[in-house]
Amino acid sequence: MTEEHVKHRINNALTLLKEGNRFTVGELLFESISINEFSVTGWSINNNLNNISKQSAISELNEIKSLFEKMIIISPELSAFLKNKLIKYHLNFDTGKASIKICSEISGKIKWKIEI
Repeated sequence: MTEEHVKHRINNALTLLKEGNRFTVGELLFESISINEFSVTGWSINNNLNNISKQSAISELNEIKSLFEKMIIISPELSAFLKNKLIKYHLNFDTGKASIKICSEISGKIKWKIEI
């Protein structure tokens, strides 16, 4: 995805997020939870839940955060929208029919949603 395409997707996302909708940009799902909270969700690249360790989950969560930070850098509109919002990062596992929450990071603290 080119930088211009990402900017365009982010601008579309912002329009929908302000109306309370979710929106996917690249591999991340954005959701404006409330006026003060914003959620960023990504999915594990593992195709077997049993192959996920705490270390691999933390690594994937850091990749989600890094990708999101790059999006903030290229979009001043996204940066402005997020001002004074608490950002919650989530790593999920896609089963094909549903999504299983693996872990979340809020204010630098990781919370495990499943036993690994």
